[in-house]
Amino acid sequence: MPAIELAKSKNINIHVYEEGYFRPNWVTLDKGGVNANSSLSKDPEWFLSFAKTLQVKNQTTLFTGGGLSIRAWHDIRYLLAKFVLTPLFPHYQTHRPDSALKEYWGFVQRIPAVKFYFEKKAKQQIDELLANKKPFYLLPLQLDADSQIRIHSSISSMEDLIQTTIKSFASNAPQDALLVIKNHPLDPWFVDYPAVIKKAVDENKLDENRVIYLEAGNLISLLKHAKGTVLVNSTVGTSALIYNCPVIALGNAIYNMTGLTFQGTLDEFWALASPPDKALFEAFRASVIESTQINGSFYNQTGIEMAVANSLPFFETEA
Repeated sequence: MPAIELAKSKNINIHVYEEGYFRPNWVTLDKGGVNANSSLSKDPEWFLSFAKTLQVKNQTTLFTGGGLSIRAWHDIRYLLAKFVLTPLFPHYQTHRPDSALKEYWGFVQRIPAVKFYFEKKAKQQIDELLANKKPFYLLPLQLDADSQIRIHSSISSMEDLIQTTIKSFASNAPQDALLVIKNHPLDPWFVDYPAVIKKAVDENKLDENRVIYLEAGNLISLLKHAKGTVLVNSTVGTSALIYNCPVIALGNAIYNMTGLTFQGTLDEFWALASPPDKALFEAFRASVIESTQINGSFYNQTGIEMAVANSLPFFETEA
């Protein structure tokens, strides 16, 4: 962040890489900053106008390859290098709020549990949810360590988000509606979310059967059937919009604008939520991909080579 501010003060063009606004197979290359600092407009009319100028309407991608195992290997190499070189950089501070060992221990406990128990349980829960056809709203959790939460929102933590959402749901949601809370797939199990949920349910005198907690599960199945999605600024928001699911974003997000997301309060959302404008979303998606998305990956050689090659046209326009 200080480097970006210094470069801007010297009139140096800034381009920032980040995970893709749309996934998979995309990475973001945004001028000036990413997410809430993006150069993208927040004016729906701009997206509608810009999309009309685009000649390529079918913006397809090539598969980049790679997976979680490759990312884990990169992380292990990085941590080993950081440990070995600590004497040379005694003042180094990580952006991560928790130690790597603490996070790894959390993953060691959670990943086998999810694989051998929670995936099956979540599938049963979702199958029952869809079979009984009760209306439900979705709350997908993010990571407390995510810079999206720490920098680009007023939500202090996922515990704060859960308490806020359940309080509003208890007072304002339709009486026959359910709230489905789904954990992030990379959560390190630092917080006992079932206990947090139970406390919030009890405090708001809400029937505990109206809140369902999922440790795993198919997100797409939920988005296709949910009456609405409550989130902070997760990329789940763009997935929800793809499936025509109403969304309210409680933080700064590139897709948080009139016509795409609900612009009222959370208390109003439960009764007044409406699907996104399809034409605007298609224009938004095409414009974002054209302006900021690169077909490639950070995590394997093929994906990196693709990202480099596809980045060059962006930089050439600045030359």
